[in-house]
Amino acid sequence: MPFSLRPVILPMQAPAMIRPVLLLSLWSAPAKVDAQQTAQSRQPRTQSSARAATISGVVVDELGQPVPGARVAIVGFRSAVANEAGRYRIGAAPAGLQRVRASFIGYVPSEQTITVPDDGSLELNLHLEKRALLLDQVVVTGVFDERTAITAAVAISKVQPTTAVVASVPSSTALLKQVPGVFVNSALGEVRNIVYSRGISASSADANVGYYYVAMQEDGLPLTTVNFSNFGPDYFYRADATVQSLEAVRGGSANITSANAPGGIFNYISRSGGDGFGGVVRTRAGVQGDGNLFHRYDASIGGRLAEHWTYSVGGFWRYDEGARNPGGFPLNKGGQIKANATRALGGGYVRLYGKYLNDRNGWFEFIPAANWEDPTFAPGWNNNGSVIPAGYSAHIRSLVTGELRGYDPSKLIHSHDHAGGVELSHGIPGGWTLNNNAKYSQKGQDWQSGSGIFPSTIDHPLIYTNLGSTGNNGTYTFTDARTGALIGTTTRTAGVATVTSADPANPLGRVFGDGGYRQLTHATEFMDRLSLAKSIGSMKFTVGGFFATAELRRLNWAPGYMITTYRSQPAPVSIAFTPTDSTTVYQLTDANGLARYSNGETNSNVSQRQLSAFFGHSWEVNNRASTATRSRCTTTGC
Repeated sequence: MPFSLRPVILPMQAPAMIRPVLLLSLWSAPAKVDAQQTAQSRQPRTQSSARAATISGVVVDELGQPVPGARVAIVGFRSAVANEAGRYRIGAAPAGLQRVRASFIGYVPSEQTITVPDDGSLELNLHLEKRALLLDQVVVTGVFDERTAITAAVAISKVQPTTAVVASVPSSTALLKQVPGVFVNSALGEVRNIVYSRGISASSADANVGYYYVAMQEDGLPLTTVNFSNFGPDYFYRADATVQSLEAVRGGSANITSANAPGGIFNYISRSGGDGFGGVVRTRAGVQGDGNLFHRYDASIGGRLAEHWTYSVGGFWRYDEGARNPGGFPLNKGGQIKANATRALGGGYVRLYGKYLNDRNGWFEFIPAANWEDPTFAPGWNNNGSVIPAGYSAHIRSLVTGELRGYDPSKLIHSHDHAGGVELSHGIPGGWTLNNNAKYSQKGQDWQSGSGIFPSTIDHPLIYTNLGSTGNNGTYTFTDARTGALIGTTTRTAGVATVTSADPANPLGRVFGDGGYRQLTHATEFMDRLSLAKSIGSMKFTVGGFFATAELRRLNWAPGYMITTYRSQPAPVSIAFTPTDSTTVYQLTDANGLARYSNGETNSNVSQRQLSAFFGHSWEVNNRASTATRSRCTTTGC
C-alpha cells in the first residue's frame, strides 16, 4: 500500500525502561550537608548462615491502592521493585531477624523488623503514607538568606531523591518531573532536553536551546552562563549519588535572585561530609529496547578528614547502548567525579570543591511515520529503530584553513567539564554575615553527528542539490556501500530525475539524507556571587552582587553530505554518476558514503560579561505574616 512520509512527532513510549534491573546496595550510610552535622557510621550487616527463604507481598498506600515502582529492601542485603499491581518478591532471604524497608518518591519510607523462617516463604504486605509538604526544611534557592520553605514567600519545592532514583532517571532534568508546574521533555535522551515552568515556553519547540528562561544551578551557581545553539547546562551536569537534594523555584523571585530566569531556578545541591564515615554504592544493570545492554555504577562517600575538616567524594560511570541501539557503538558512555572538603569555622565554614566530567552522549532522531491524521510508524519501523549513521573514521581537509580534520559520527557529543571553586560563609563584625561563592571552569564539546536526517527518495531534487550536482544530467546509480546491493538508478534530464530501476523491496528508492556535522566548542568561565546580610530585630537586609565572565570559541564545520539506507542502523550509500554524453563513470562518494567534502564552516570567538547588583529586605511582621522586597539590576556586554 502506498504511504506518505511527513515530519510528525509520535507519542513515543518511554524508551528508558530497563529490564530486568539489578539494584545492589553494597553499603549505605547517610552523608550530611552541613559541616557541623554528624553522619552516623554504619557497618556492613553480617548475614546469618541459616537457610534462605522467600519474602513476597503487596505494597499499598493509605487507601489500599497498590504503589507500583516502590522499592522493598532487606536492609543490608538485597531489594526488589514492586510491579504494576504493587507486588514484590525477594528470594534467598537470610533467616532470622531482618529489617525490611519500603520506599518510593512522594511517600514516607516505612520500616519494620520481621523474623524470617529458615526456609519456605513469608507473606509481608507493606503500607506507605504520602509525604506531607516539607515546609519546615531550610532552603537557599530563590531567597537571599537561608530560611524554611514555609517562610520563603515563593513557590519553592525541595526534592530529596534516593540514590536509587537518581541512578534510574534517563537524564538529570528528569528529576524535575517531580516538581509541580514544570514541563520536562527528555525524550531525546540524556542531553538536549527541554525545560520550562509556569507556561513560559519560549524556544520550547527546539532542543538546541531548551533552557531559555530558566536557570540551572549546581550548589548555588549557574552550570554555565553561556546558553545558545546546542550549548547549555545539561551537557555539563549529571545527577548521581552525590546529589543531596534539588531545590526548585517556579517564577516569583527567580528572576531577581538569578539572571534571566523568570520561569524558575533549579538548584542541584551536592552532599558534603559529616563527622562520621559513611557512603553509598549502587549498581544498576539490565537490558532495554530490543536487548541493548545498560550498566551504571554510582558511589558517594564522606566523613572526617582531620580536626574541623570533613570531605565528600563520589561520582558515576555508565555504559548504555540505548533503547534504540545505533549499532556498533554505545549511545551513552562516560561519567564524572566530584569532591569537596569543608573546614568548620567559628560561626561559619569554608568549602573547596571540584568536578571532572567526561561523557559521550547521543540523542534519538525522528523515526519515519505515516498517516498525517493519525500518525503511526511507517511500515518496517517500530519504537526500537535508530537512524543514526554508522561509525567510521574519515580525515578531510578544510577548504578554509587547509588543516586535516577527523570526522566519525559514532563519537556523538563528547562533553567535558573541569571546574573548581570555593564557598565561604562567615560572620563579620557588626552583626553581618558574609557569603561568597566563586567558581572557575573550562568546559567544551566535540560534537560529531549527522544533521537534518530525513527520509527521502533517490529522485528527490534536494539530493542532487546537496551533492553539488544540480546541473549534471545523466544516470545515477545508488548502491549499499557495505554490501554492493542495488538500491536504484535514476536518469536525470533537464534537472528532473526519474527512477528507472530499484530494489523490488524498495520500489521508490527510499533513503535518508544526512548532512554531516562537526562542532567544536570551548568555554572558559569564571563566576562569583557575593552577599552581605544583617538582621535588625525581625527584619533582615541583604545586599550583594554577581559577576561572570566567559570566553568562548566555536567551530561549525560541515565535513560533507551523505545518503544512507532506509532501515534501522542505516549503512552508507555509494553513488556513481555517468554523464549523458559520456561513458565515463564518476564516483561521487568515498568508501564511507561521504560526498562534497568540507562544504562550509564558520569560526566564532565570543566574550561575555555579566554584572548584577541585588538587594533584599524581609520582615517577619508576626507569626502569621511576613513581607519581602527584592530588586536586581543586571548588565550584559562584551
